[in-house]
Amino acid sequence: MLSIPFRLLDLDAVQTLYSDGESFVLKKTLHAPTFNRSSFVAKNVLSVIQSGQQQLVTDEGQQTTIRAGEACFIVRGNYTITDLLPKSPKGGSALPFESYLFFFDHALVDDFIAPTLLDEARQNIHPPTKAFLKIPMQPLLASVVQSIIQITQHYSSLMSPSMPNNHQKALLQLKLKELLLTLQLEQPQLHLPKYFTSINLKKSQNLKQFLEAHFDKPLRVEDYAHLTGRSISSFRRDFKRFFNTTPQKWLIEKRLEKAYQLLAQPNGRSLNITHTAYEVGYDNLSHFVKAFKSKYAATPSEVLGMGRK
Repeated sequence: MLSIPFRLLDLDAVQTLYSDGESFVLKKTLHAPTFNRSSFVAKNVLSVIQSGQQQLVTDEGQQTTIRAGEACFIVRGNYTITDLLPKSPKGGSALPFESYLFFFDHALVDDFIAPTLLDEARQNIHPPTKAFLKIPMQPLLASVVQSIIQITQHYSSLMSPSMPNNHQKALLQLKLKELLLTLQLEQPQLHLPKYFTSINLKKSQNLKQFLEAHFDKPLRVEDYAHLTGRSISSFRRDFKRFFNTTPQKWLIEKRLEKAYQLLAQPNGRSLNITHTAYEVGYDNLSHFVKAFKSKYAATPSEVLGMGRK
């Protein structure tokens, strides 16, 4: 389970070209395909496929395939992602999958929306029905993408891409905004400002629904904040309003309750303790066993044994 882009930053297959903690430019290069990887995309992202193809499926069953020479705007949310390598030439070695990922800071998107969307238009906006916007790589868009890559590669030779100075950050923010403006100019039928606004409205209203649907994923509080489009402080504040407790306490309670239900099923599924821990969001078995015993005064093995009697 990956929280994207944050869990990508330390992967060998991913090169960070730019990062200021909010906006990111990443290059992904794979020499072996990945199949059906469950991922939470925490920030709206433009994926530009250079070679190979990428298949995405949402929890609701929406799906798309992005091929080399195409781009796709991907809305924050939960996806199953498959990355496929291009076909190798006869007698040649396998070619890698390669893509560039442009993750947009929420403030940058808001700045893009503001001058192009009238207040009265906001009242008629509904949540988006599509999780993807496929975009052909027109010459102007391709040139803007290439200019961003060249700038990030130049700066990465001078200093760490994750420590930009103020001038570098200002320039990259302008270039990312230029990318959005170019999309709007080349593809006016996409109605990007309205689309972005509908995304913001949808995500800001769905914290409670999102947490109840995804509490059992191996994610941190910081991941849930990013996935619902909030800073950590605003996430904690909104969470308190909905659940009247802290995120940590609520997640522990919900995860342990689900674990107990799974383990206590009569003649239950062939579960082992490690599988159960992972299925309810724990990636550390000893932490799971300790928390379970503290809540139920019994070990997971003891509850599992009772369910199988």
